[in-house]
Amino acid sequence: MIVILLTLGTIAFIIAVCFNAHVIGLALENCVRLDRSISRKRVFKEIKHLSRYYAAISFVVMTLIGVVYVALVVINEYLIPISIVGDVFSLFDPDPVAWEEAIKRGPMGNLDQRFEDWSAGRGYDPNTPEVWADILFQNWLSILIIALAIIVMLFVIQVKVFTGMTRYYEMHTLLRRRAYLKKDRLRIDEMEQQAAE
Repeated sequence: MIVILLTLGTIAFIIAVCFNAHVIGLALENCVRLDRSISRKRVFKEIKHLSRYYAAISFVVMTLIGVVYVALVVINEYLIPISIVGDVFSLFDPDPVAWEEAIKRGPMGNLDQRFEDWSAGRGYDPNTPEVWADILFQNWLSILIIALAIIVMLFVIQVKVFTGMTRYYEMHTLLRRRAYLKKDRLRIDEMEQQAAE
């Protein structure tokens, strides 16, 4: 479970870094005046806006990781232990009969019995393990497709949210840049007038 969360977090971080590369460049440009001097006021302002942007991205990443974590905890606590699911899929065989045989008499022991013991410990109906086993063996391809579809959907949502936030931040960074350029031109004009007098 921790490996899945760390993988999702790493993917989210890589996506965030990819979206941030040009945005950080814009923020750095905003800190430099036309005369190539650095404005402290602009630096603090850009740090404030960049911090808000990163906070929004962090919130999205943490929300996504939280949702996945809660889903995995619910599955692990109420449906089937994740360790048993991992062991079952590590023994995968396209032939359902061979797969079922590996689960019952494979190198990891009787996984079917482990699930029955876990289910009995939870006070579930004794037929529950058999029902889950039938669902798994008859619909494993559908379950796999649904799981992959959910992962792809979460990835697409994440990319869309990051893209939207980055566009918003970029638009406001460019608006600040225009305002800074106007101020810089006025400042240069004033300096030239003072030099001419």
